Amino acid sequence: MDNIENNNIFHHEFEDYILSEHYLKKCKAIRDKADRIYHKKINAQDKYLKRKIVLFQKWMFISNKRRGLLLKQYSNLIYISKCVLR
Repeated sequence: MDNIENNNIFHHEFEDYILSEHYLKKCKAIRDKADRIYHKKINAQDKYLKRKIVLFQKWMFISNKRRGLLLKQYSNLIYISKCVLR
């Protein structure tokens, strides 16, 4: 019985690791996309305050995309748990 329990714990830890790696890759892709979009906009601003506004827009873009990614993962987990409980 302990062997099965240990295997389940190992399996869950491995799944968590895969999910975290997938999340980190998605976050890196989001940051790269934001860099591509906002790089020219940031460099085009000659005034400090305008540059701060564009940096804030970039930060908002990244946080909105991350929030969407987390909500998608959460909804997938809820769907999977409902399927398992049936």
